[in-house]
Amino acid sequence: MMQKRDKRIDDQVRTTLEILDNLPQLEAHHLFRVHLMNRIEQNSPGMLHMPYMAGYGLKMALMALLVVINIGTAFLFMQSGNDSAMISENDMLERLNNEYSSPALSYYLDETQEDAALE
Repeated sequence: MMQKRDKRIDDQVRTTLEILDNLPQLEAHHLFRVHLMNRIEQNSPGMLHMPYMAGYGLKMALMALLVVINIGTAFLFMQSGNDSAMISENDMLERLNNEYSSPALSYYLDETQEDAALE
């Protein structure tokens, strides 16, 4: 009984496919796509009402809030940096000189001077 039913279904599928294969080719009007897209645009709701765009406004508001928070914290850090004592240029040069004249770096400085003398 199942085999008869399966065979009948296969026959119906085969005849349907043959009918579809024998249909003549239809030529669409050259402005068919333009009219179709215009009709879809008229019948569809606005972009913000679509499901995938539902949270778009909320996402943009959160991004704007994060940008404002970042800018605010940057200003706070810049103002706190201005309140602290500024290091003078002489102090900065002295610190750099002390760091580069330390015994740990003297070996490398001697090597580079010897290499420069050999060239």
